[in-house]
Amino acid sequence: MSGIVGDNSARASGVIASAGGGGKIQQVVQTYKTDVTTQAGSGSTTFYDITGMSTAITPTKESSKILVDVCLVMGAGDFGTMKVQADIAGGGYNEIGRADDASSRARGWTGQIYTTSGYQCLPYHQKFLWTPSYTLTDVLTCKALWSMVSGTTVALNRSGSATNTNTHIVGTSSLTLWEIN
Repeated sequence: MSGIVGDNSARASGVIASAGGGGKIQQVVQTYKTDVTTQAGSGSTTFYDITGMSTAITPTKESSKILVDVCLVMGAGDFGTMKVQADIAGGGYNEIGRADDASSRARGWTGQIYTTSGYQCLPYHQKFLWTPSYTLTDVLTCKALWSMVSGTTVALNRSGSATNTNTHIVGTSSLTLWEIN
């Protein structure tokens, strides 16, 4: 056989072996937030829970991994970041996907909000493939948190300014957990 092998002809001829048993999506759960939430900051290393940005999944297979997919639409007039914490069966929340220590910098998943105009409302995305240790009856809960410098208020799902005009946008945010086995 020579030339380009198309997917269908390769499968029919046996050139491409089957993919095996891994990498299947078992289930997906999501929280989707459409309302606006604000939080006043008290320092870039202090993180706050984001109201309504938590979701839970109970794995259906042993040794599954959980793809944590977060998108926060945030607006503020200064610097901020976000991160995710996870809990296994009520054992307490711990950080997952945490950035390495960087002196006095705030360690988050992503985010560097700064706009002097207050018009911007930017999406901050990040994904992390979490490999938790659990039993099949355990509930795994993930929640999004945010941080911002002292004296700044950050807004979820709208621009940093609360001005009600068509130049100030609103958006939606989500936290999605994918069980992959």
